Amino acid sequence: MAFHNDAPFIAAAIDSILSQTYGDFEFVIVNDASTDGSRDIVAGYRDPRIRLLENPENLRLARSLNRGLEAAHGALVARLDANDIARPDRLEKQMRFMREHPEIALVGGQYEVIDTRGRLLRRAALTRPVTELGVQWYFLFDSPFIHSAVMFRKSVIDELGRYNPAFDWAPSEDAELWARVAVGHRMVNLCDVLVSQRYDPTSITYDTSRPYRADFVPRLTSFLTTLMKRYLDAGDVAEWASLMTALFVDGLPVDAKTLRRYLEAIEAIEQRFITLHPEAASNLDVRHGKVLLLARALFRMTMHSRLASLPVFARMLGADPRTALRHLPKYAAVMLLGSRAWTVWRWWNGRGQEQRA
Repeated sequence: MAFHNDAPFIAAAIDSILSQTYGDFEFVIVNDASTDGSRDIVAGYRDPRIRLLENPENLRLARSLNRGLEAAHGALVARLDANDIARPDRLEKQMRFMREHPEIALVGGQYEVIDTRGRLLRRAALTRPVTELGVQWYFLFDSPFIHSAVMFRKSVIDELGRYNPAFDWAPSEDAELWARVAVGHRMVNLCDVLVSQRYDPTSITYDTSRPYRADFVPRLTSFLTTLMKRYLDAGDVAEWASLMTALFVDGLPVDAKTLRRYLEAIEAIEQRFITLHPEAASNLDVRHGKVLLLARALFRMTMHSRLASLPVFARMLGADPRTALRHLPKYAAVMLLGSRAWTVWRWWNGRGQEQRA
């Protein structure tokens, strides 16, 4: 774990690790020059499993994680962000899986999303692929793994040079590392929910206004281009990668023409992938991923034309009805309320949590 000014959340993250059902581990925590008192919170723990390392200056996440990896003694390494929470049996499940599957270099898992107050944001989590073919498919448009939910073999990561600081959030240091691991190693996700990932609009994950994220869009496009060439065995993929980026990044203006081109690209990419891997036609991960891709267009298209959005939702139902129906409440809200739906949706999430409490 590496942290920089995470005082509001870091105690919950640490407690979730110290209370794991599997307890034979060292807990390497790197303080990346925090100034908000979070360092004192960590230093206040007296658990002998904790090893606190201090950065003399703010090195950002990739270099901080590399320092932690250099200090770690274990053959297996699990990651957790300082504002997330691990399920009590997370380490036990992943340790058992890695011991039973020595051919696997990295295992991730599913997640749920909570807000800054710890309230569950329903339907916010997106299923990650549990098959190796699904991992390849997801690399075409998103990271197949949640960074806070991975466990990997340290020897593999060391051999690959660990995290590349040049990709600190451009597109992201973890996805770039997983792409290198995938070249010669096998990776999967468990079906189990392993972590609660905290949605915080001010965190480096979501705040794209930070200066060092200024080139996020072109670098993400370049990154996806490389992966598409690899997994689609195709040379002319620049437009596909550009369209995937346009719909991936919130806040980018997308007109009706771009949305139509994006929808055409989804079909072309899927057909190319199935041509290379015929079994992908019946792979549930591929169907999940297609619904995710279509959903990115659905809500934006609804804002342009409610009528034009109906065939998109029909295509989602055709790809995977169960996954598509998870998007129905939000889709119905946008159909009825337009841009006001987002305010109602946030209120409804909070109301539901208060009722459960």
